[in-house]
Parts: sequence; structure tokens; C-alpha cells
Amino acid sequence: MTAILELEEEHHWTLGYLGMTTQLKSEGKLTFCAGLKRVTRCMQDNHIKTTIRKKKHNQIKRHEEYVSDNLLNEQFDRQSKNEVWATDTTEVVYGNQTVHKVRLHVVLDLYGRYALSYNISATETTQAVIETFERAFKG
Repeated sequence: MTAILELEEEHHWTLGYLGMTTQLKSEGKLTFCAGLKRVTRCMQDNHIKTTIRKKKHNQIKRHEEYVSDNLLNEQFDRQSKNEVWATDTTEVVYGNQTVHKVRLHVVLDLYGRYALSYNISATETTQAVIETFERAFKG
């Protein structure tokens, strides 16, 4: 029992039953063989519980990955044609009994807010997006 208390204090009360059993065996603190059930019972009898720490995620770093420059500065009204194009890909679900999904790729001109070209494909692929832009350049 004292070996369990010493290990718990050393590891700041973060070892569970399995970790405690592994540590006892690897450090050779016991003169007899103690299995998982025995260590579990000893810890429960002496009200030793594990303090589980939550993983800390770096929220700022993760957020910065997706931030890009605001080139339009939310000024979407344009003065002439073909000044700014915007694109989007949307998944469209249709069907009553069997559900079907397609990807709709659209290139918009912000001057008149109309679609220059669109493409419907079964999956979202780079080729489908490139084909949409090629149609917009031709038209």
C-alpha cells in the first residue's frame, strides 16, 4: 500500500489502475506479484482516484491557420465587370427515397452578382473546379 501512495504522490495523482500496475512492475517496488484487480481494489479501498487533466489545445495557433488576408475589405459592390470573381462549392442533396449527392461549383462576378459558369460533379475534385474556371474564361 505504501508503494502505491509513493507512486501516486510522485506522479501527482494522475496514474490510473493500469498505469499504477505497470509502474509497480517496472520499478520493482513490490516483492510479490500484484495484478490489475489487486491494485484496483487497493486503490479503491484507500479512496485513491485519478485526476485526469484535460488536454490543452492551442486555440490561437489553430485559428491562425485559416485566417487569410481580407482583400475586399467587405466591399462587395464593384464598379465594372470582371473586376472581382468569387467561387464556391456546395454539396446538394436530392431524392425522396434514395438520397443522391452532387457538388455544384459556381464562379460569380460580383459586379452584377450573376453566375459566370457552373459545373455539377459527383465528387469534389480539383479537375471539376478547374473546368468551371475554364468555362468562365471562355464565356
